[in-house]
Amino acid sequence: MRARPLEFGRPGRWSAAALTTLLLLPACAGTPKRKLDPVGEEARSAFLLARRAGAAGNRAEAEEAARRAARLAPDWESPWRWLDDSLSAELRGPAALAQHWKALEKDPDDPLHLYLAGRLERAAGAPRFARATRVAPGSAWAWHGHAYRSDLARRQKAAIEYQERALVLARAPHDRALFASALARYLRKAGRHDDAAEMLTDLLASEDFEQVERLELRVSLAESESGSDDPSLSTRAEQRAYDLLGHPELSAAQMARLLRLDDLTPAAELLAMGADASSVAESLRTSRLLREGASPLAIQLIQQALDGGETLVAERAWQLASFEAGDVSAALARWRAALPRQVIDASGMPRQRELARLVSAGRALKGQAVEGVAPEVARELGDALLGCGWFAEAKRLAQRVPGGDLDYALELDRKARAGLEMVASVAEIADELDGKGSGAVTIRQVGGRVELGRKPVDRKLDNLDQLLEALATPLARTARVLAEPGTWSGGPQLLHDLARAPRLAFGWIGAVLHPGPLFSAQDQRLGRGTQGEVVPGTAAAFAELGRLFLAGDALGVPLDLTLLRVLFVEERAGEHMGRPWSGTVFWCDGAEVKGRAGRVGANLSGAALHEGYWIDVEVLRSELGRWKAVMNRFQGRPEAIAAALDQPALPALAPKGSPQRGDAASVAPLLGQADRVRLAVLADRGSAGRLGAVALDELVETTAVHEEGHLCDRAEFYPIGAHLWRVISFAVGSGFSAQVVQQRLEYRAELVALAAVPDPRLPLVDLLDAAENGGTVTPHAAAYTMLLEDLLDLLVEAVEADPAAWPDLDPTRRLAHQTHRIQPEQLRALSIRLARKRGLVGSGFEPAEGAAAPLAPQAQP
Repeated sequence: MRARPLEFGRPGRWSAAALTTLLLLPACAGTPKRKLDPVGEEARSAFLLARRAGAAGNRAEAEEAARRAARLAPDWESPWRWLDDSLSAELRGPAALAQHWKALEKDPDDPLHLYLAGRLERAAGAPRFARATRVAPGSAWAWHGHAYRSDLARRQKAAIEYQERALVLARAPHDRALFASALARYLRKAGRHDDAAEMLTDLLASEDFEQVERLELRVSLAESESGSDDPSLSTRAEQRAYDLLGHPELSAAQMARLLRLDDLTPAAELLAMGADASSVAESLRTSRLLREGASPLAIQLIQQALDGGETLVAERAWQLASFEAGDVSAALARWRAALPRQVIDASGMPRQRELARLVSAGRALKGQAVEGVAPEVARELGDALLGCGWFAEAKRLAQRVPGGDLDYALELDRKARAGLEMVASVAEIADELDGKGSGAVTIRQVGGRVELGRKPVDRKLDNLDQLLEALATPLARTARVLAEPGTWSGGPQLLHDLARAPRLAFGWIGAVLHPGPLFSAQDQRLGRGTQGEVVPGTAAAFAELGRLFLAGDALGVPLDLTLLRVLFVEERAGEHMGRPWSGTVFWCDGAEVKGRAGRVGANLSGAALHEGYWIDVEVLRSELGRWKAVMNRFQGRPEAIAAALDQPALPALAPKGSPQRGDAASVAPLLGQADRVRLAVLADRGSAGRLGAVALDELVETTAVHEEGHLCDRAEFYPIGAHLWRVISFAVGSGFSAQVVQQRLEYRAELVALAAVPDPRLPLVDLLDAAENGGTVTPHAAAYTMLLEDLLDLLVEAVEADPAAWPDLDPTRRLAHQTHRIQPEQLRALSIRLARKRGLVGSGFEPAEGAAAPLAPQAQP
């Protein structure tokens, strides 16, 4: 390994001279308020005990050990920080921040509480870190906080510099390991994976860390090596990750980071949904077994995880494994039972004809393995899988058909591969749109072996015509295979129809390919096609494959596409607050190719399009997981529930000298308020001391009402020519900004949901999550934050006007932290009042008496 002096922004070997130089640098910024000596061994041991007890689930023992560490080293931030996190996990973040505010009232320049308060205050706390580094330039944690905020502000160079200072000023091995891991993360963001790996390797070799600290550094080293351009390092990273994943002290967060290095396992998503580390470890073990083949052990492990209710994302893994193992009946029965009510009929069967055929074909197996049934039963199942576009399952089934039906097995495998190749081609085109395309796959035989390669991309994809041209070849190839002998009727006409795929043009706003499946009355009025006829082109082609294909560009948004699996398509109509809406609804079950926002990390559960909208049930299952995580954390703990829901909110005004003064309507910091509302809903729905539940159907319908809010707007703004002045007025009011237009539309749609769904606390949770966690990928976060601010302003007015009507709210404290105490009908009335101000209520609308009473309690599943 090469050696070089350590420079800011360029870490290398940790020489004594470099460390001394760095330690002296911060002194130029001012005089430390007090000398910060290394933390004593007794305090370090107590804190190590706290972390180990906490990881083992011994909450009381862990908290006592952390408090003892804080008493032994009162100016050491780490145990205090751990105690804050412990309170936050119990949804008592306001209590944690209140104690730091109280300390700062006595001493506004206390670096310990400046750091701890700034951390809990999120974005508003950034000035705390700056002040702490001025009054105590030797405070490592203050520099760490400064680096974290710089990173969020995308000031990468500053983040690296500040984190380097934190690292050399660290007072304990625990701090040093955490700071080094953070520094490696910032270096990786700057594309300097090799520098990060070298720094971590040197640090691991230079100090005798406790096992838990060494584990953190090794996890970070695996992440750094994984992104290296050096093949030997990236190969080493994979092996390092697998070695670490079996470590008994690996935390859930560390496990999630390692799992992200491996796109083939779903376990990282499980942790985000609240599953504990032990269940995720089982999921990981299962994933590795599945790679070696769908063994009975692998399937049993997934089944146990699913029965525990903690691993929703594993559903598809279990389904595919069951097909591979031939246990098809159980897989189809479980899949059908998990469908929301919106896509099943009164008998519980899927409303879509092809999916109903599939379920019937599965039942015809009568619980037997595929190998043991009559050939015609297996053939019906295979044809049903192809008919609804379940290509991955069909491919696995081909390995299990009765041995005397080899010809059909080969045909099924060939058709399944054709479908999968089509999906892969759409994904490749999406990569090209993102500038990451690597070209079409090529296969050639060299001597006695087959080599795979890629043909360089030599085409432009700037408009819908070019996109259709790129789609033509893979779709035609799929059509040729699936149309023999007649599986897919669209084959012969495909290329002709593709060229004349109708577009929906929205003037200067943008254009999309018509999603189908049928032309509407408005399409006929506008000359696009005859009402009720099938929309040709991509709409018809992908519909036969059980998919919804969307492609287009919009104001400020470049050409994009997405591909979703369809559960059912129907026409719906209604009105919200006296404003009518109607359209085609696509109920979907996962995006095989996500839109650009999804490809960079956003979880889109639905979107309005043409005269309708689509809903992705798979994403909403993940949201349901967050509700289940809260339920699992508090179930059977009435004292913890009461402590979370009854704690005082933060004072309306922050202490003197605070970077954010605030008032009763202040939004930030929310300190986990979304989960407190979730907990309040679950508590209201429970009985006999048990928490109730939220159903997937409710989340699906809540999202649907949001999208219907968009359709209410569509009826007022489209066709543009007939509503030109209204459109112009809206654009003027948005400052002719595409971003502001999108934000206002999302604001309006979510306000409709608040006013119209049976329990408005469900969309309120979305507002609180967005306001606390932000996000820049889509306009939703900014829109939802503005909506929450407006609702709180109205709430302040309402409480001031009639305090007796709001007996559970304290107007001297922040109302955002008390939103879990608002009754559903109070929240609805507030939302309708705001909707009237925003012009979202039709003339003559009056809320129906008792039409939207709170939902009845639901038993725990």
